[in-house]
Amino acid sequence: MIPKKIMIIFVTFTVVLVLSSGCTLLEEFELDPVIRRVTPYTNKIVVNDIPLRSYANSIITNCTTGDRECQINAIYRHVVENYNYITDPPGVELIQTPQETMQVKGGDCEDLSIFLNSLLENIGIKTYLVLTENHAYSLVYDVNLSTLWGHVEQSLITQVEEDWGDNITQEYDKTFILERFHNWYYGGNGSSLEDSDIAYMNISYDIQSTRPLHFYVVPSSSEFDSLNNGSPFFHYSAYEEENTVTIKGICPYLNKSGGVILCNNNRRDTTLTVHLTFYYHPSFYKLFKNKTITSYTINNKNCVVLDATAGRYGYPGYDAGLTGEKIAVDPVTRETNMAGIFAGGDVIRGPSTVIQAMADGKKVAQSIDKYLKGEKMEFTYTVTRPSVYVEPVTLGVDEVLETSKQVPKCLAVQKRKKNFKEVDLGMSKKSAVLEARRCLRCDLEVRKIDDKKESQ
Repeated sequence: MIPKKIMIIFVTFTVVLVLSSGCTLLEEFELDPVIRRVTPYTNKIVVNDIPLRSYANSIITNCTTGDRECQINAIYRHVVENYNYITDPPGVELIQTPQETMQVKGGDCEDLSIFLNSLLENIGIKTYLVLTENHAYSLVYDVNLSTLWGHVEQSLITQVEEDWGDNITQEYDKTFILERFHNWYYGGNGSSLEDSDIAYMNISYDIQSTRPLHFYVVPSSSEFDSLNNGSPFFHYSAYEEENTVTIKGICPYLNKSGGVILCNNNRRDTTLTVHLTFYYHPSFYKLFKNKTITSYTINNKNCVVLDATAGRYGYPGYDAGLTGEKIAVDPVTRETNMAGIFAGGDVIRGPSTVIQAMADGKKVAQSIDKYLKGEKMEFTYTVTRPSVYVEPVTLGVDEVLETSKQVPKCLAVQKRKKNFKEVDLGMSKKSAVLEARRCLRCDLEVRKIDDKKESQ
C-alpha cells in the first residue's frame, strides 16, 4: 500500500511531514492562502455549547426524533426567515460569533454560515464550511435526499401561501332577494388554471333560502348563459342540489375558474344568504418546476448546500450556480478537501496564544492519526481530571479576589462599524499580572473527588 502524504501547517513555523518514498524539502511547499483565509471563520464555529444546543432544540420541536432531514430543514428555514443579510462596513471584514449573530439578528454570508454550522453541530449533525472566491455557505453531511425534499416542499408551499395572502382566497358574503323564475351566477369566466401558477381551485358554499332552490357548480360563466337561453349546459353532477333551502358543501380540485348557479323556479321571490369562498391553491411544481436539490459526495455520503442568503424561497440544496473553486473545511477535524492537509496555530490564526496552538496541535494530531488509519473523522470529548491529587489551599478573601479570571476587553460590536479602531483591547497591566498569577495556582481547579462517586 502506498503511504499517505500529510502536510502539517502549524504554530509559528511550518513543518512538512511526507510519508512517501524519497524526501521533500520544506522550501518546496508554500503556505496555501486558502488555509489562511478559512481558519478565522472556522475558529468562530462553536460545536459544543449548551445555550446554542438549547436554541437549536427549540427550533426542531416539531420534528420527530431521529428525523435529521426535518431538523436540517427546520433550522435552515428558521435562519432564512428570522435573520437578515447585513453587509460589513466598507473595507472591514467583521467575523461574528454565533452569539453575536443572534444579538444583531443578522450578518453577511460568512456570519450566517458560521451560525448555521454551529446550530447543526450542536445537535450532532456534521457540517462543512464552504468558501468560494466571493461567497460562503454551509454544507451538511450525510443527507437522505428524498426525505429532505418532502420537508422542503411543505416549507415552500407554506411560504407561498404566506406571500400570496388574501390573493389566495376570494370571499362573497351577501343577503339579497332572488326574483321568481330568475337565475343567479357568481364565479369566473372559465379560464384554464393550467395557464397560471394555480394548481386548482376549491369552492366552499353555505347558502340559506326562504324557498327551495336548484343549485349547480359549473366550470364557466358560459354555462350560465346556456341555461338562460334554454340550451343544454354542463355542470358537475356530483354537487347538484334540487329543491333545497339549505345548501352547504365544498367542490374541490377544479381546474377552471368556474362558479355556482342558483335557480329560483318558484312563483314567488326568495330571500337568500350566500357565503362563498374561492380558494386558489398555488402550484408548487409550476413555481418551482426547475428547482432541484443539489448535492455533493464526500466519503460516499450525500452532502447538501445550505445557503443562508438564498432568500425566503431558498431551501436546503438550493444552488445559486456558483462557479469556480469551492473549498470545504471540516470545523472539527480541521481537514480541508485537499487530502492530507491539516492546519493550525499562529501560521493560520495570526498572533495567538501558546494554549491555542497546543489545542490546535492536539486536534490535528488526532485527525492525522485517524487519517493514516483510514478511520472516520469523528470525535467525542470527555472531561478528565488530573490523576494526581493536589491538596487544596484555603484562600483568604484578598486571594480569592486576586485569582478570579481576568477577561480581556473588546470593543463593542456597534462601535466597530465604519472605522478602523482596534477590536481586541487586551488587559491593563494590573489585570495581566493577576492573570499571570493564576497560572501558578493549579490548585484553584483541582478538587478532591468524592470516594463514593468515584467508585460508581
